[in-house]
Amino acid sequence: MGCLKKTLSFLLIFVSIYARGTPLQETDPVRQRKPFFERLRRLEEQFQRLQQVTLTHLQDIANNYNVYYNVDARFQSLVEESQAIALAVNQSQAAIQEDVAHLKTWFRKNQRRSKKLAQRGPGSLQLRRSSQTSRASLHRGSPPQDFTVRVQKTQKFRAPSSHQAAPPRTQQGPGNICSMGPVLIFPNASTENVIFLSPGFLVPLRALSFCSWVRMASGHLGTLLSYATKDNDNKLVLHGRDSLVPGTIHFVIGDPIFRELSLRPLLDGQWHHICIIWTSMEGKYWLHIDRRIVATGSRFREGYEIPPGGSLVLGQEQDTMGGQFDSSEAFVGSISGLAIWDRALIPREVANLATGKELPTGAILTLTNATSVGGFVQRANCTCLEQCP
Repeated sequence: MGCLKKTLSFLLIFVSIYARGTPLQETDPVRQRKPFFERLRRLEEQFQRLQQVTLTHLQDIANNYNVYYNVDARFQSLVEESQAIALAVNQSQAAIQEDVAHLKTWFRKNQRRSKKLAQRGPGSLQLRRSSQTSRASLHRGSPPQDFTVRVQKTQKFRAPSSHQAAPPRTQQGPGNICSMGPVLIFPNASTENVIFLSPGFLVPLRALSFCSWVRMASGHLGTLLSYATKDNDNKLVLHGRDSLVPGTIHFVIGDPIFRELSLRPLLDGQWHHICIIWTSMEGKYWLHIDRRIVATGSRFREGYEIPPGGSLVLGQEQDTMGGQFDSSEAFVGSISGLAIWDRALIPREVANLATGKELPTGAILTLTNATSVGGFVQRANCTCLEQCP
C-alpha cells in the first residue's frame, strides 16, 4: 500500500513537471521560427524592390536604345531633307526674282509707251487699249479674229523693227511660188493615209522650226505632224481634230502641255505658208502665217528637250509608236516644201521661205526623208503651186 502511494505521488510529480514543461517546449520553436519568417518576408520585399528597380533601369535602357538606334542614318536623312528644302527655297527665290525682273521690264516699257502715246494725241488711249487686248490674246496663244485688222491699224504708229514680220503681200495666194518639190495630197480622212519620215530626230532638240506650204480641203485642220516615243505618244504634235473649234490646232510638246493656236486663214482652201517655231530658252514660240507673226508666247516647256529615237509621221496622230490612228484626227489637204530645223528660224528666213526663195541652211528633215507613203496619199509634181490640182 505504501509502495502504491509512493508510485502515485511520483506520477503526480512527473505529470505536473511534464505539464509545466510542455508550454515551454511549445513556445520556444515559435520564438525561434518567428525571426526566420520575418527575415524571409524582408528578403522578399527587398527582392521585389530590386525587381522594380531593375525593371525601371531596363526600360530606361530600352528607351535610350530606341532613341539612339541608327542615329547616323536618321541624321543623314535630316540633312538631305534640309538640303532639299534649301534647294527648293533657292529655286523659288530665283523664280520670284525672274518674275519681278519681267514685271519691272514690262512696267518700264509700259511707262515709255504711255508717254509716247500721250504725246501723240487723244486717240492714243483707244490704241493703247487695243494693244493691251492683243498682247493678252497672244499670251494665251489664240489671237482674236480681228487681230490682223488691229495690227494693220497700229503699224503706222510704230517704227519698223528688224524682229517684226515683213508687211503682207497684196496677193494672198502663193503667186509664182515654184520649185517647191513634190506636192503630197491627202484626199480623205482615212487612217491609211500616212507618211513616215526617217530618220527621225537623232539628237535631243532644244529648239525646233516646222515650216510648210499647206492647203486645207476640209472644215478642220487635222494633224500635220506627230512624233511619238515609247514613254510618250505625244512628244511633239501639231494636232487638230473635228471636235476642236474650227481653225484651231494644239501645239503639243511633251503631253499634256500644249498651246492652242488659231489657223483660221488656212480654211479658205488656198495655199498658205506656215512656220511654227519653238525654243526651250524661256519657252518662246512663234506662229507665222504668210510671213506674218500671228501668235507668240513664252514659258512653254522652258528648258525642255525633245528626246531622239521616236517615230515621226505626217497626216496622222499616233496613240502608239507608228500606229493606232484616228480618222477624226487625220489631215485632209495638200502639203509641199515641208522642212524641219533644230533651231529657231529668224523672221528674214521665214520671209524668204514664204516668197519661194532659198531654203535656210541646216534643215534636218524634208519630204525627201519620206520612207513610206501609205493609203491613198498621192504624189504630184507641179512646176508651181497654183498649178497643182
